Amino acid sequence: MSISASVTLINKTGSAIKITQCSHVNDDATFSGISVGDVIENGSSEKLKMGNSSVFLAPRGCGCDISFICQSNFEIGNIVFDDPAVGAHSFSFGNTEVFAYTPGGDTSSSDYTVTVSLI
Repeated sequence: MSISASVTLINKTGSAIKITQCSHVNDDATFSGISVGDVIENGSSEKLKMGNSSVFLAPRGCGCDISFICQSNFEIGNIVFDDPAVGAHSFSFGNTEVFAYTPGGDTSSSDYTVTVSLI
């Protein structure tokens, strides 16, 4: 059984955001796109692609943990995405007092988006 997904981070904060962490939530075999140190300008986006192959008896999903800092107010935000091999995908978000997160995308193709803006 194999599983793959992607998360596109769309920056609508009014300033650049810098990626400070980008790590695996599951034991992803493939993981490419967003990297630590990347700067995503306001109005721009970056896509993280991830995938996993596993045996039928021990299926594994894929996911990511992305942290960033907003260059205008130096606030830290966080997006955690988990797409298990069995069950529904989930997002969780950090610093929701400062940032608004709007998840979207095409669940039938596991191609997700998250738009980040200031509250």
